[in-house]
Parts: sequence; structure tokens; C-alpha cells
Amino acid sequence: MDSSGKHALCKDKDCSLHLHSITSQKFGPVYSSVNAVGIIIGVGNVGKYLSNKPDELNTYLSRDGGLTWTEIKKGSYIYETGGQDSIIVMPDSQQATDKFYLSWDEGLTWDSVKFTDIPIEIDDIIIESKATSQNFIIFGKIWEKGASIAIDFSSLHQRQCKGADKPGESNSDYELWREVLG
Repeated sequence: MDSSGKHALCKDKDCSLHLHSITSQKFGPVYSSVNAVGIIIGVGNVGKYLSNKPDELNTYLSRDGGLTWTEIKKGSYIYETGGQDSIIVMPDSQQATDKFYLSWDEGLTWDSVKFTDIPIEIDDIIIESKATSQNFIIFGKIWEKGASIAIDFSSLHQRQCKGADKPGESNSDYELWREVLG
């Protein structure tokens, strides 16, 4: 499915999802964090080959370790996860922007958040090395000068996760993961 809820169409018979990796400096690479189990985000395209054309690229998310993928936004974005796996921050990486997209539920739903009055050309977004905090730093340029903006979500989402002892149940915030041997 694409980000507008339509089935992804492929013109070619041999059609696959192709994602950019760390060798592609222009677009966000495939990203996962040890603390965001099963979450993988990448920029790429559906087709016969990997495209380098910005108008053919979109941002994709897997919540099951790469088994299935969903297009979450049209275009190329940069992304970071945090807050005990659940927060994803995703600003545009191809043009100056004053907003980012935010998910509190591992990419199931998204909100648009304006974070600056002056658009910034974003180079990177980081979090502390274990990606468990709710504090992010956006690095980029405003009028060709270096800029950084700190984003702190810790006061916005007070509820603690519950149900760690009952993953997969309706009253639990935790999912049950099982290894499937084939």
C-alpha cells in the first residue's frame, strides 16, 4: 500500500521494493535500532530497479523486521526513533522545511508538527546512542549557516507503557514476537 491508501502499482513484471543504503549519500539509508525491535525505515521505490530520481522515491516502514513494508510518506525523508522504541521523528530531507512528521505508535499514525518559524535544510537528526530518550537534535542550515534545534517530547507523553508481562493482549502496550523457523 502507498501512503494514500492505494495499492502500489508496478509497471514491470519483476517488481520489488528497492531501498537506498549507506552508500547513497543523497537519500536516507535503511535504518533500524537495536532498541526498536522490528522497526526498519528506508527510502526507495517500487519497480524493477533502484531509482535515484527524487520524484520516484518514497519513505517506507516495516514493523515486522522487513517481512512486510508500507509506504509512509511520498518523497525522501530522514528519520530517527526514540522513546523506548515508540517515537519516530521524520522531517523532509530534500528541501528546507519548518515541520516534521511524528509518530507515537511505531509508525501506525502520524502528526505534522511545526518546529521552527524559519525553514531549515536538514542534514541529520540524532538522539542519544541507545535511542531511549525523548530528546532529539536536528542539525542543518538556515541561510547557509549551521543550525541545531533541540526537540524534547518528555513532557508531552506522560503515560508509562503497561502490560510487559502480557504482550499481545488488548490491554498491553507490548507486542508478542515469536521466531518462525522455516
